[in-house]
Amino acid sequence: MVRGLSKSRQSNLLLVLRLFLKFCRNVLKPKVLEPGEIQLPRLEVPHVSFLTNDEVSRMLEQIPVSTFTGLRLWVLVEVLLASGLRISEALALDRRPFDQGVRELEIVGKGKHQRTVFFNKRALLWIRKMLALRGIPVPRCRHLH
Repeated sequence: MVRGLSKSRQSNLLLVLRLFLKFCRNVLKPKVLEPGEIQLPRLEVPHVSFLTNDEVSRMLEQIPVSTFTGLRLWVLVEVLLASGLRISEALALDRRPFDQGVRELEIVGKGKHQRTVFFNKRALLWIRKMLALRGIPVPRCRHLH
């Protein structure tokens, strides 16, 4: 607190100290302070605000899909909006499942947790457009028309 660290940083440091004390107690076996006695500062719940549909539309209108770079950005935004993927997860996607016309994927996300993500028709349509522009043949899927 004297150094002016944020409550979040203070909490992280105290959590590390707790883990270290648990390690000492369980592995090294000296007499140490009970880790649970260390009180963590109360953190404020962050306020999350969401874009409205109109704001999303206005944002997408600013992306020039006439260039490959613009199209790639548009597809990324569509995928993020449709699937709820984190940006790192979206950027790590492989094209092969989309070549096969899938609408859902099993991904391994943050903390190595596996989950299913779904893609709507609009996102899949834009993915197909980008892959076609790259010269990658994508089979037509009945459920995308």
